[in-house]
This record gives sequence, C-alpha cells and structure tokens, in this order.
Amino acid sequence: MNIAIVRGPFLNKWEMQNFEPLARRHNLTAFTTTSNFYPLNEIEIPVKSLFSPDKLFYDISPLSGSFFNGVTSKLFGWKYYMCGLEKNLEGMDIIHTAETYHTFSYEAVAAKKKYGSKIIVTVWENIPFRGDDVVWRQRRKREVIKQTDMFIAVTRRAKAALIMEGVEESKIRVVPMGVDINRFRPASRDKDIVRKMNLNENDFILLFVGRLVWEKGIYDLVYAMKRLSMDRDIKESVKLVIIGEGKEKRGIERLILKLGLREQIRLYHSFPYAQMPEVHSLADIFILPSIPTRQWQEQFGMSLVESMACGKAIISTLCGSIPEVIGSAGILINPADHLLLYMKIKELIQNDVLRREMGERAYARARELFDAAKISSKIEEIYTEVLYK
Repeated sequence: MNIAIVRGPFLNKWEMQNFEPLARRHNLTAFTTTSNFYPLNEIEIPVKSLFSPDKLFYDISPLSGSFFNGVTSKLFGWKYYMCGLEKNLEGMDIIHTAETYHTFSYEAVAAKKKYGSKIIVTVWENIPFRGDDVVWRQRRKREVIKQTDMFIAVTRRAKAALIMEGVEESKIRVVPMGVDINRFRPASRDKDIVRKMNLNENDFILLFVGRLVWEKGIYDLVYAMKRLSMDRDIKESVKLVIIGEGKEKRGIERLILKLGLREQIRLYHSFPYAQMPEVHSLADIFILPSIPTRQWQEQFGMSLVESMACGKAIISTLCGSIPEVIGSAGILINPADHLLLYMKIKELIQNDVLRREMGERAYARARELFDAAKISSKIEEIYTEVLYK
C-alpha cells in the first residue's frame, strides 16, 4: 500500500512509533508543515515538509504565528493550510489524517475526490462540536465527516464525541496509541541524568512530564510539593522533577521561588524523545494532575502510557480520557485539589508495598493494551478493511 500520514504541524515521534513498523511492509510518507511544532529527526519514516503561510509569522515569533492562525481561523475557518498537499497525495491508496476540523483534513478530502484514495481520520478530540463556532469550519468539518471511510478514535470518549456529531458507529474503530515497550520498560535510574539534574541516588522522586499550562494542574503539583516539604512525618528526601515547556513556565518559576522550593524542584525543558525512557526511570511516582476546562480535557496522556510501561506508580485525575487509559492501575483523584493530591502522594511515599503493586499493575496494563507493535497491526488491519471491502 501507498500510505500518506498527514499531520500538519503536529507530526511527532511519540505518535509515529505506532506507524513505523508498517514501513517494513508498505510505502509510508508522513506530511508535515515547515512550521512543525516538534522535532522530526527521530521519526523513522520518510517525512515531507510543505509550506504553510503561518510559517512567515512563526519566523517573526511564536506569538505572531498564533495570532495569524487565530485570525484566519475566526475569519475563514482555516489554519495550518498545507500548500501543494493535494498534488502530493496523488497515487496514495490511503490518506490518514487527524481530526475532522483541521484544514489539512479538508485538503485530504479534496485529494480523495480527485484521485479516489481512501480517507482515515484519527480522532483524539473528546469534546463534541468543539470549534464549531465558525460557520466555514463547520461546513468543512461536515464534509470531512461525510467523506471519511473510517475513523480511528483513540479512546471511547472520542468515539462518543464522534457519534454525538452524527458519525455512524459502524465507521468507528477504537484503537489507542502505544509505546515501544522494548524501550519503555522498567529500569534502574540513569546515573547520567541523575547527575545532570543535580539529584541524589537516594532521593524520592516525583515526576511530571507535559505542557506547562494551567490545565495540566502544574500549580496544584507545586502546592502539593510545598505541603510535602512541611510535613515532618516524611523522612525521605523528596524531589519533584518537572519536564516540559509552556506559557506558564515563568509563572511556575516565580511560584517555586515564592514558596522557597528551589532545592526541592528541578524544572527542565523537554528532552529528546529517545531519552524519555531514561527520564521515566527517575520516578518513584509519576503525577499528571490535569484539570478540565470548557474547551479542553485530557484526550489521552501519552506520558501516562510511557510511565506505565516503565512500571511506575501513577497519580492522576478524573479528567477526560485519563480513567480510560489508567483503569485500575493508578490512583485517580478529583481535579484541582492540591490538598488531596498531597495526601495521596504522602500515602504512596509511606507505603512501599502499595507503590510496588501499583507499578506492577501499570506495567502489565501497558504491555496488554499499549504495545506500539500491536497497535500498528490493528491500524494495518483497518487499512486493509477499508481498501479492500
């Protein structure tokens, strides 16, 4: 099969690890934009970058690029337009795009009409009718839904959102994303990273990996860390490692200083994806305290799956699709409750047996449900079903 993976500026390694095994049997090309948001050098399938008008503004500054996309989205219902995409999709048997509301998905539909390709759309979005406030976008989205041959919903919540929007259930398959379990697996702490972060081998480490934005619950995590530092019952040397970038970075840095937590918290920008297994090896507990908003709730949580595959105890929140991903393999609490978060962290710090049991359950769940090799096979089965039915 000739397969096009169309992701606009969102092309990334952590999703593509679920497609890379297919390249051994099929001709795959991933399409991105010249203003891509993530590193491309680790992706192991051919990548083609197409010009997008927002590149001119992102070259000025990220703020300018975001402003341009906001204006074009509101006025015309499009953003992340990929120049020449339709022509580049000629000869493709399968065009696999993402989300019904992206402009590049509408471009993929135009290619289908011209060349007769089959359209697959992966859907992470779990809030029905999100972004339907622009008339032009609504029309394009309805056309994408109409022309799509099969939807891959990464969670049951995403499937429910599609059905709410009028998609026939028979055209939806639920297939989560996974990780390479040969790389993400239980391992001892990487001494080089421990040294780089100025940590000690005997530190009890809490780990957060994600965007530094309010809705990821990062402020609650810092507040919980302050309470832990004040708790005289905790004898361990507890450290919090935060990995990520985002608009709240400066706010978090100020809060760390304000609370006197410079010695207890390590704040680092994103690591290359190839190093993420070593980053996860640091953790005694992985924490993702996401908070739902009107426009967003956790769609999946790749960092959760990475941590589970590494056999870590997890604390997260009842936000979006998180309960579906974690199941009974972690502790789930209400969002935006730093006091309860502190109490659950303390419970796991003081209960070695429970922490170890949780890590074992997480590891088993990851191997059963989130093995990228198995996910790749499921995607291939869908391609075959759509192409030859």
